[in-house]
Amino acid sequence: MNNKIPMTEKIAGEIVKICFDVSEFSKLYDQEHPKNPSKLFEISEEIKKGFKWFTNIDSENEMYLKTNEYIHSVNKALELYQDSNVVMKNKDKIILQLTQLQLHLSNLKKEFSTK
Repeated sequence: MNNKIPMTEKIAGEIVKICFDVSEFSKLYDQEHPKNPSKLFEISEEIKKGFKWFTNIDSENEMYLKTNEYIHSVNKALELYQDSNVVMKNKDKIILQLTQLQLHLSNLKKEFSTK
């Protein structure tokens, strides 16, 4: 992340929560990976990789836009997991983790929408 982007305590806190959410989602997803249909696989891989964009952001506006894109991916993943008829032992935990990720990304987005 570029040093031109102001880092408040609240923004740093949300970024830490997002890191935890992505890590926890990845762990839960990897336990279910062989059973997942291709659409769940594709969107889940997108969620796992999506956090890398943080390293290349140059402005507050770009942070807002990229966060919004990531929220869109999380929303798609939530829909797929909620609507899926595939039996997964961690499905409820994955849905809960995606919901937490969605909340923390929304909080981060709010921080950059007020600037």
